[in-house]
Amino acid sequence: MLGKHYFDIDLDSNYDLYRLPNFGIFCHPVSEAATMVSRIMLFQGQFESIDDFLSYEDSYSIYDDKYDQSLQAEIEKFKKMFLLGIERKTLKAKLIRYTEKEEIDPNRTYINMRKLAVWLDDREIDISGDWWQEYLLNEDDLIDEALKAIKLKRFELENGKHESDGLSFDKQMLILKLRIDELEKEKASLFQGRQKNIETKKIEKPLHTREKNTLLKMIIGMAVEQYGYNPKQARSRASSDIVSDLANCGISVDPDTIRKWLKEASDLLPQDALNEEE
Repeated sequence: MLGKHYFDIDLDSNYDLYRLPNFGIFCHPVSEAATMVSRIMLFQGQFESIDDFLSYEDSYSIYDDKYDQSLQAEIEKFKKMFLLGIERKTLKAKLIRYTEKEEIDPNRTYINMRKLAVWLDDREIDISGDWWQEYLLNEDDLIDEALKAIKLKRFELENGKHESDGLSFDKQMLILKLRIDELEKEKASLFQGRQKNIETKKIEKPLHTREKNTLLKMIIGMAVEQYGYNPKQARSRASSDIVSDLANCGISVDPDTIRKWLKEASDLLPQDALNEEE
């Protein structure tokens, strides 16, 4: 389940998450990672065929599974992509488990989401933005909770209120210290990464497909009504007139850029919109 609290495990547990660095924070099974990436890309407006399922009355969250059924094809595509990357050793897995058929198990093989984001970016798949930040903030909260849990266990151990776990006192204290150091290092790295993104202004809120279409409708409506633009005419003064009016406002826009957006916006114009003028 996405958003699970990973720190609530015993030091001597055989549970897979214990074998992961920092209690598995930032680490997810391949299947969960594929789901999360699919949700982020949906909310960024990168799946136009599914975009109609979204409602602007909803508040989106990458931990909400309401759109997963519609995303099944995309989730499977990313799952296969990640598994292939692991097989080819281009994507490093933190822990690999196999099925009875000796295939990589997507539900028990873990990858680090921060490393995955870099791997995807190298393949021109961008998941940075508001929803990626939501994920990072959630993991940051998990680090804080994990630190509290470990420090509480250390306090109980120091005061003889915790069972031995089959390990000597010194060894348990060493393990706890290493866990705390690892988590604090991870938290510092996360903070530095976020600061770097803010300073370079890398993170921008993506323009959703429906928002883009709304802007294009506004453009074509004004072009037709105020500038006499007709996309069916071979030549039109509309683009040059728009460039001129923008220049009067101190705004410089290339005529080819105007023509490009008018052409794209024309696809949203109703078929009968120009019938009366014709």
